[in-house]
Amino acid sequence: MALFSGSLGAKALRLVIPALVVMPAVACSSEQRPATVRPATGPSHVTPTQPTWMLVPSAERKKFLAALKAIDRPLAADGDEALTHAVDICFKSYDGTSGEALQTYARTAYSGGTVTISSAIARKIVTVTKKWICPSDALYRRWES
Repeated sequence: MALFSGSLGAKALRLVIPALVVMPAVACSSEQRPATVRPATGPSHVTPTQPTWMLVPSAERKKFLAALKAIDRPLAADGDEALTHAVDICFKSYDGTSGEALQTYARTAYSGGTVTISSAIARKIVTVTKKWICPSDALYRRWES
């Protein structure tokens, strides 16, 4: 049991007791309602624990990674990471982000370790991403939801 003494202890006690009374009242308020659950869109084989890039058909993912390798082999060294960045580029593109901003993002996202991306390579990355990843209907539906 905590003992409060002196004027500081009394002030603290006066602040704590109303808070203890108000908190349960707020937590039990009848005005709070559970969030509406929206039905899942897209293929049923993609679970919430799977990465979003799994919405893109396998053939397009393979073509995208092959195109990245053709630009610069280390870009596709980690396929999962490359695809994650590609999905981010698509979502930014769907949002209406300018081409220059997409290239800046690509430069930042794909640079790291021993890889440094030039503006020209970033432009190519955005181009192949828009060609192979962004046209996916399932990916676009996920962005819309």
